Amino acid sequence: MSILRLSLICLTLILAFQTGYGEPAEEASSESQPTVKAKLAGRSNRSKERLKESVYPPDNLIVSRNSSLYLRLTEPRIGFKPVKGWMFRVAGGVQGLEVTPNWGIVYVGNPKELQSHEPHADLLKIEIYNGANKSESFSHQLAVELVDDKSDCGYLEENDTHCSRYASEGKCKRSCGVASNAFCLWRAPLSNNPSRLSHDYATCTPNTSHCPNMKCDELEEKDYRICPQDCTTHVFGSGLPNGEKGISAASGVCICNELFKCTCSNEKSSADPLRSPNKNGGSKRDSQDPNCRTTVAVKALKAGAGNTELNDLLTEYELLKEVSHPNIIRLLGACTCSDGQIFIIIEYADKGSLRGYLRGCRRGGRQALERERLSLKTLISYAWQISKGMEYLSEMKMVHRDLAARNILLTSKGVCKVSDFGLSRDVYEDDTYLKQSRGKVPVKWMALESLSDQVYTSKSDVWSYGVLIWELLTLGLAPYPGIAIQNLYDLLLSGYRMENPVPNSQCKLYHLMQACWATYPTDRPSFMQITSILNRILQEGSDYLDITSDIVMNQEYMHVHTPSLDIEC
Repeated sequence: MSILRLSLICLTLILAFQTGYGEPAEEASSESQPTVKAKLAGRSNRSKERLKESVYPPDNLIVSRNSSLYLRLTEPRIGFKPVKGWMFRVAGGVQGLEVTPNWGIVYVGNPKELQSHEPHADLLKIEIYNGANKSESFSHQLAVELVDDKSDCGYLEENDTHCSRYASEGKCKRSCGVASNAFCLWRAPLSNNPSRLSHDYATCTPNTSHCPNMKCDELEEKDYRICPQDCTTHVFGSGLPNGEKGISAASGVCICNELFKCTCSNEKSSADPLRSPNKNGGSKRDSQDPNCRTTVAVKALKAGAGNTELNDLLTEYELLKEVSHPNIIRLLGACTCSDGQIFIIIEYADKGSLRGYLRGCRRGGRQALERERLSLKTLISYAWQISKGMEYLSEMKMVHRDLAARNILLTSKGVCKVSDFGLSRDVYEDDTYLKQSRGKVPVKWMALESLSDQVYTSKSDVWSYGVLIWELLTLGLAPYPGIAIQNLYDLLLSGYRMENPVPNSQCKLYHLMQACWATYPTDRPSFMQITSILNRILQEGSDYLDITSDIVMNQEYMHVHTPSLDIEC
């Protein structure tokens, strides 16, 4: 009986518990919704309050009326991260100062307007607003004091130079540049070893605090001259690219040019790229070890060269780093001078250009002794070597674009080396390069499609190669003699081609030239096929050219005596 009573009591308590807490639970649920909304609203308000608290450091801005374009004045405090969607703009105050919309960097946007102000104290009002709802905004005021600072630089016009072009500390500190506060600043490497790869490489900069810091910020993106070390997409020499933009690490000194390309090289070479000669005419290293002596060729820009020539030189350097073949000129190194000049050091070919050598082998030429040894077989051997080098380039997906006898170098051992890659391009996608702008182009060596549509492929190099063979057989004669450049395209389009320069001889060579000059690129042989054809011709044997008489050429071209060669087609 007692057990039954106890069970009833427990059941009553359970029912009471469920009933007693069920209704209040529903009331609490209904009241919780506005509480959550209030919390969310409070959180949003607190975010806005954080924006208002202290966006910028409290320091007053002392700004020279002669400040240069893009001079960085201040930016939001370290650790400040604006709420997503909020933006910055100048709402009033000192004319000539601007702010970047997303990062809030305050800078000199118009030096001329700034210089028009008299020295005075003023407030720069910066509005911070919600990009999605511009009615939501607040302002932040910066105290600005304009001073009449008589800087040696004065304010810089928009077309003035940039600090990153200087390769020596002395030149850097004596120069001005865009975004610099008076003179440029030199950032020396932290390491005592200039050849060590580090992100603390030596360079000239307008602001050592922000440039370079391996971050291309919103102000630096406005103009490449501010800090190309952080924003460049082309890094040459010892510099390592930093993903999409900037130099992540380098050895020695890094300089950048007007084409937004940066080159890094060893600091010692940069100060004196060819080393100081000693009393015996060699370098210090030469005097210690005579076996280290070697003769090299140094390529540099001519006086008055522009950005196009500079870009070609850097392109050649970049491509030569990737190639290695006995019939391609070999890159030995590169260095810069304190004034920003760039030198490319390549192997030395003592006989110079092939065109110059061939012309010297004519009657009365400077290579009198060579005339007795130069044979048609030798010329075909030159053609075969050049074809081997071009076969390698085509396999590397590279288009030369300026293949001609003047751009082939010859060594004393009779080795031909393809050189002058200034116009060359990598073509990795579809073996086609479309030139976007016309500079000086070698019209008489260009294929039809290159002349009409500026399209360059390995097959357009094959056309140029056919002209090069013609140069070989005429001992360096200029192609299409007597034909004006402006008339050449229409003549070629109508089917005209140069005639056999050696009549009644070596028809196989002329047939090869004609194949290289096929109207449609797909009808032209590849360099691999050309190499195979020339190899067979060499094995068959060839007669000597009688160069003791005048230049071997078609008399229809120049109306001179053509030597008799007893070779039938």
